[in-house]
Amino acid sequence: MCGVAGFVDKKKRLTPPEINEQLKKMLEAIKHRGNDAHGTYINDNVGIIHARLSIIDLSNIANQPMQNESGDTVISFNGELYNHLEVRERLEKKYLFKSPHSDTETLLHAYEDSKEKCLNDFSGMFAFAIFDRKRDEVFLAVDRFGIKPLYYIDTPDWFAWASEIKALLTLEGVTAELNHEALGEHLVFRSVAGPATLFRQIHKLLPAEMLVYDLKTSISTISPYWELSKQSASTVDGSEKMITEMLERSVKEHMLADVPLGVQLSGGVDSSFIAAMVKKNIPKKQELHSFSIGLAEEAWNEFKFSRLVVAQLGTTHHEIIFTEEEFCAALPIATYHLDEPINHSHSIPMMLLAQHAAKHVKVLMSGEGADEVFGGYRRYVEFVKKDKHTSDDFLYENAFSTESLMRSLIHGDVRFDYSYRKKLLTETSQETDVYRLGAYDLATYVTPLLVRQDKMGMKSTLENRVPFLDHEVVLAGLHLADTEKISDGEAKYLLKKIAAKFVPPEIVYRPKIGFSQPIGVWLKNKDGLGKYLRFFTHPKAKRDIFNYEQIKLLVDEHTAGAKDHSASLWILINLELWMKIFLDGENPESVWISLNE
Repeated sequence: MCGVAGFVDKKKRLTPPEINEQLKKMLEAIKHRGNDAHGTYINDNVGIIHARLSIIDLSNIANQPMQNESGDTVISFNGELYNHLEVRERLEKKYLFKSPHSDTETLLHAYEDSKEKCLNDFSGMFAFAIFDRKRDEVFLAVDRFGIKPLYYIDTPDWFAWASEIKALLTLEGVTAELNHEALGEHLVFRSVAGPATLFRQIHKLLPAEMLVYDLKTSISTISPYWELSKQSASTVDGSEKMITEMLERSVKEHMLADVPLGVQLSGGVDSSFIAAMVKKNIPKKQELHSFSIGLAEEAWNEFKFSRLVVAQLGTTHHEIIFTEEEFCAALPIATYHLDEPINHSHSIPMMLLAQHAAKHVKVLMSGEGADEVFGGYRRYVEFVKKDKHTSDDFLYENAFSTESLMRSLIHGDVRFDYSYRKKLLTETSQETDVYRLGAYDLATYVTPLLVRQDKMGMKSTLENRVPFLDHEVVLAGLHLADTEKISDGEAKYLLKKIAAKFVPPEIVYRPKIGFSQPIGVWLKNKDGLGKYLRFFTHPKAKRDIFNYEQIKLLVDEHTAGAKDHSASLWILINLELWMKIFLDGENPESVWISLNE
């Protein structure tokens, strides 16, 4: 796990010292992503930086940006390639390897060998940039499910890329402006699917996409190298035995590291199963750390369940307790690191957990992705109870608000464009309902969750890994019969049967709780989270996009207990908070303090 960034100065305006200064600014913006080594590469009007968090091959030879022997291919890579040793063994017959076992060097030579076709050889998570001097091209790529983020801009002055948006905002002429074209979708779904972001000039590379920028023509070409809708799982029989073997294989591969690793343990079936698999495959004398977080109130933590798992597995366990005050103070900090409005409230405890975990480990395993792949959401169960579904039923299945409500709360020319989401649903129109829900969520709901995993961890220089999103596991899970996912009202049916062999049954067959906080209650606390409602009840300066009168009605109804508007108010608070930090330039450290003055 690292931070990558770079640019092409299209008009060659900068001198070499100025290029170096610009690279320093970009590095400063993302240096928290890796503090083991920092590197810079400059060639004419191309500049590349890298902030390294050493996980595999800790030697200095594996530092980046890394060049091949001739110096005509340069790479800046973020992620882990779990099968790189197998690929390396084949390439060693043709290329000279200098590092002991760097997956970056394996990728570098794989690109030399087969260019973009090499992407299909690897299993892992990644976002990287390669400068190919022979072709005079910059090549970018992201893993199949977008576990690692990569953003880019393409303006008359710059082609640039970075692991985090804030690095791109250091470029001259690149300003933080609200993207009204994407705002409507964000207000309804708390995220933007497709290549757009809430920043007008800035785009994101989508899962399984590659981008080639031609320095000679200044033309960038984006294309998929892998498409979920075109994949099959014909080699998998879907049996309990086969799925179990695939899951254990994935966990073992995800344990590849030369540094300590731990597990994020919620006490739910997914993280508990991952913990059990890690414990089963870790050397007996090696300590395994596990981490749980929650509020002190028993109703808002799952400690009693995580303790059952700890008792069975014998992990070195850490319980982190946070308060409403800590949550409120951390909210602007998390917003800054996410580069986006906070969508899920559990991003905050996730960031706090990572801060503690980073004192003990460099890698943290989580159960993200299991619900989408194996049919784990309660909303899936409710969905399949209905005999018929319209296209809108699928479209809004993971929405958090309604377009009509959000239109009443905002002013101006805001589009509600769901074209990318509709395109995804069209691609799976011939599949079963549960397959379609899972595939749709993987492309629209999980992606922002993965960005959250990445950035909340990297704020503390901690790598997160997600074994359930191994691409072979995903294909096998999605192609299971719907009855293997949901049976007699039981979600995640087959996965629970498998997990029950490894973790306590009290964990497996308890109601799904989810990692949540009492946001609705806290918003009524004028001395707690409710202070953020002052953005709308007592704004220091009003924005053109908000209908303050209508929003205040929602605030009054919610705080009086007449109606629960917490979902809508949460969206609005975090949008305003994001605009204060990125559009207005407020210091995230001072936002909460100013509300207490």
